Amino acid sequence: MFARSICNIRPLVAARAGLATTSCRAFAATTASSSAPASGKVQPKEPVLIHSAKKNIAQSPWKMNFLVKLARGRWLPDALAQMKFSPKGRSEEVAKILQRGADIAKIYHSVMPEELIVKEIAVTKGAAHKRMRIMGRGRTGFGYRRATHVSTTLEVVDFEALMASAKTSEQRRVWKKRQELVLSLKKAQPGAAEAVVPAA
Repeated sequence: MFARSICNIRPLVAARAGLATTSCRAFAATTASSSAPASGKVQPKEPVLIHSAKKNIAQSPWKMNFLVKLARGRWLPDALAQMKFSPKGRSEEVAKILQRGADIAKIYHSVMPEELIVKEIAVTKGAAHKRMRIMGRGRTGFGYRRATHVSTTLEVVDFEALMASAKTSEQRRVWKKRQELVLSLKKAQPGAAEAVVPAA
C-alpha cells in the first residue's frame, strides 16, 4: 500500500520538476528488497520441549498447587530433590511425572536429566465425586472427593543463554557449574547419565 501511494505521487512530482521517472515496478521491487531481512541472518534455534502428564490424581487442585510450586522453573535435579524431601502426600506422584519426562527426553532426544529445566507445570481440575457428608442434628449434606490433572513441560537448557541473561554473578557461577557437570558426565561412560540428585 505504501509503495502504491508513492508510485502515484512520484510521476506528478517529477513531471513538475522536469525529471525522468522510474517505473512503479522497479521502485516497488527496490523497497521490497530493502525491507526484506538478510538471507544470511542466523535464525535462533527452536527449544526442545518434552511433555508428560497424569490425570485424576487423588488430591484437590488447591492442595496440589502448593506442591508443584516447589518444582516450577527449577533445574530438574533440584525439582526432584524438592519432591524427595517434601512432606506432602503426593510428592511421589509429581516426582514420577517429572522422571517420566526425563526418560522421554533420554529416549527420543538423547538428553540427560541434568540438561533439563521444568519450564511449566500446571494443575487443572479433575473429576469430582459427590459423597454424603455427615452434619449436625442428624442431618446430611453433600461433599466432594476431588481429583487433579498435572501436566509438565521440560525444556532442554541453553547454558550459554542462561549465563548471558543471569542478573548476578552468583547465578552465572551456578549455571557454569551445572554446565561443567553435564560435560563431565558426557565424557564418562553412558551409564553415568542417570538422574543425579544434588545433596541438600
